[in-house]
Amino acid sequence: MRLNLKRSGPWIGIGGIFIQMFIAFPAFFTVMPGTADRLDVSGAGIAVIVALWLIQVIAVVKLAKSRPEWCVYVPLVGLAAYFAVIVAGVRWLGWGG
Repeated sequence: MRLNLKRSGPWIGIGGIFIQMFIAFPAFFTVMPGTADRLDVSGAGIAVIVALWLIQVIAVVKLAKSRPEWCVYVPLVGLAAYFAVIVAGVRWLGWGG
């Protein structure tokens, strides 16, 4: 059986973006396992993460019309961008305990 990404690609992309929300929100608002505290992220940092999600949703909507099979890769690129923002925030902006 072969996947028809022209039909399922946008749905897979949106599903991946929603899964990212379950990865990001606990990192901001709950205690991290193995540590004594949570990430201390500024309001600007949270705004950047929300902007990344909005950019991904817009990208999936636009790609769904022209190249639906590419929608599968949007959450993967977004996840890499999310981790890059978190690492940069911890390293240079003092996020974390």
